[in-house]
Amino acid sequence: MVSGVIGPSEQQELLSTLGPVCGAGRRGVLRFPAVGRTGSLGAAAGLVRPHLPSEPFPVRAIYFD
Repeated sequence: MVSGVIGPSEQQELLSTLGPVCGAGRRGVLRFPAVGRTGSLGAAAGLVRPHLPSEPFPVRAIYFD
C-alpha cells in the first residue's frame, strides 16, 4: 500500500465525475477521461513504470465503496 498516490485535487475530480456509489459498485468507469488520466498519467503509473518493459496503461477500472 502506498499512501498519497491520488492527491486531493484528483480525488475531488474523480468524486465529482463518478458521483456516489449505488449498490455494490460500478464497472466500466475507465470510459470517463478523469479515470483514464489517473490510471495512465498519475503517480500509480510512475510507481510501476520502472518495473515494466513498456509503457503501462489502464485496462479496467471498478468504482466501489
